[in-house]
Amino acid sequence: HNKVGMVGLSYPGITQLFVAKMRPPGLAAITPLSVIGNTSTTLFPGGILNDGFALNWVDSVLDKAKPYGQGWERARVDAGDTVCEENQLLHSQRVDNVAQARNTPFYDPALSDLNPETFVDEIEVPVFLASAWHDEQTGPFFGVLLDRFTSAPAFRATVYNGVHSDAYAPAVLVEFEHLGVPVHVV
Repeated sequence: HNKVGMVGLSYPGITQLFVAKMRPPGLAAITPLSVIGNTSTTLFPGGILNDGFALNWVDSVLDKAKPYGQGWERARVDAGDTVCEENQLLHSQRVDNVAQARNTPFYDPALSDLNPETFVDEIEVPVFLASAWHDEQTGPFFGVLLDRFTSAPAFRATVYNGVHSDAYAPAVLVEFEHLGVPVHVV
């Protein structure tokens, strides 16, 4: 029925929050899993730049986000795919977040538009959030979001002791059903 539900863990989960904030008309529900609550708690825990996991991960993403960065695009363009060729022009707009982070060694509140805790109250679709208190990659900072989904018509959360990938555990996946999202695990 032209309705889209988004599901994703980590970066694909975090980006759902940004998509839902924009209120696309076909969006039916989101299921952000293993997410951050605030960019600064990942990049600047305690106010100091975390130049470990977060920057290494973003750096690898940026490499693949360059024009023709995935590697398969050139063959498509050479074969005449003009849409793919036009899309490569958009990749030149990417922002070097690693350089930004390195040039901002301490937390800067002016960057708060990147922090889900400042806008999840604008999300107007059902939300099922699942995250682990002991997540070794995103940390426990999703907790600041739990009482902020005030515009969502339905909000459910499963929080647990566990690690980053535990959001895909069967005990979590069955909770999708409560939002009316049929789950078929193969």
